[in-house]
Amino acid sequence: MGIYDWVWRGARTALCAGGLAAGVVAMTPGVAAAACKQDVTASGSTLQTSQEQHWNTTWKGEGCGTLITAEILYNNGPLGGTGSGQGLEEFGMPGKELLAGLSSIETELDGFVGTDDPPNSELLTEGKEASESQVLTVPVVAAPIALIFHLPVACTFVLAKWNLTKAIVNEIWLGDINWEELLLKLGAANIVGCTESIKHEVRSDSSGTSFAFKWWLCQIESAAEVEKVSQTTCTTWLPFLSDASSWPALTGELKEHFKSPSPTLKLNKGTGEEINAVGEEQAATGYANFANVETEGGFSKYSQATTLQTTTLFWAPLETKANEFTEPGPGSKPGNCPTTLNATQEAQLANINAATPNWEGFHLSFIKEGELYPLCTLTYAVTWENFLTTILTGPKGYLSAVLAEETANTVKEFLLWATKEVIDGGLNIVNGYHTAPQAVLEKAEEILLRIKT
Repeated sequence: MGIYDWVWRGARTALCAGGLAAGVVAMTPGVAAAACKQDVTASGSTLQTSQEQHWNTTWKGEGCGTLITAEILYNNGPLGGTGSGQGLEEFGMPGKELLAGLSSIETELDGFVGTDDPPNSELLTEGKEASESQVLTVPVVAAPIALIFHLPVACTFVLAKWNLTKAIVNEIWLGDINWEELLLKLGAANIVGCTESIKHEVRSDSSGTSFAFKWWLCQIESAAEVEKVSQTTCTTWLPFLSDASSWPALTGELKEHFKSPSPTLKLNKGTGEEINAVGEEQAATGYANFANVETEGGFSKYSQATTLQTTTLFWAPLETKANEFTEPGPGSKPGNCPTTLNATQEAQLANINAATPNWEGFHLSFIKEGELYPLCTLTYAVTWENFLTTILTGPKGYLSAVLAEETANTVKEFLLWATKEVIDGGLNIVNGYHTAPQAVLEKAEEILLRIKT
């Protein structure tokens, strides 16, 4: 343990630079204030980039006691990101080798990586073998995934509401219907010029957003809420859950859409490319985190388009129960994700050991009838319990004991601060995201306190 060790007393707000205020974290007498001297880079999940960068803006003036506040550079600058898969690969999952060249600065490891697909037991073992440290997976925030559409150029029709049932979503993504058939199922009238195939824009990289979406499709196909991949009867999507960048071949004209790029359709790396692809491609559909869809892609609620034109871009409400549909978010507010856990999730959470945390199979999205948007995911930070074991020769780990300890301290302080900021009332959440359930955030705190500083 270093001089930066903290003892937290369960307070729920940040330690501000100006001193202690009511409800603020207090230190045990005689323990020095933490000094965050080392800027920290982080990369990975593009789904969480906006939230991480927003946190950093506030963190600069509030974290690390009254001493120097370090900066967190998620993806080391502008929105973009490396994707969940590359983030985990940097930390030796899979491969059993730390790959600092995949980090946002390409010279030493990031302080943490983001993922929406938490590493399973096999990957956690590989990460530990690569680093000689326990891998810590920490949920940080929840996010709805929006299904987005771009109408065909010549397609006109009359339809007051664009409400997708689970069955229709399944047909769209299995390639079983074209635009005209989709509109008929939605109850549209006066349909003209809508015979085009539905073009599917997907992520080509190892994306946690893709995993969460395919897992939800798998539950729809199984017609059952399932906890683990091994329990599902989903035959179409099951083979593709282990590789988030792979998709099934579709039937008919659509069979190549998930296989290779074409002159009018490309596989997309990262959230930005996925959103832009649907925005640029007529007759297309895709999926992406709602926060970025709303703020960066030019998409809006279907109901806001009073006169549908060929450039109309919109997200779809999804079925929550029979004849009831919910938006991913109300717009300029937090997304519509669960704030409490159901009995299945509570039982799963109770079995997650903070010393060796494995979140595999823990999902916010379920297909049972409910009130909230059904397609949400947790997004996670992955980091080390002991940063000092990752000091390696050459550009692979953290290049000195001092840098390792300061990085550990900053990562711990930043993630604890972010968790405590949101645990009561959803403070500091970017529009379109949502606070993870309180029980989940309390487990996150328990895990973060294990980081050795």
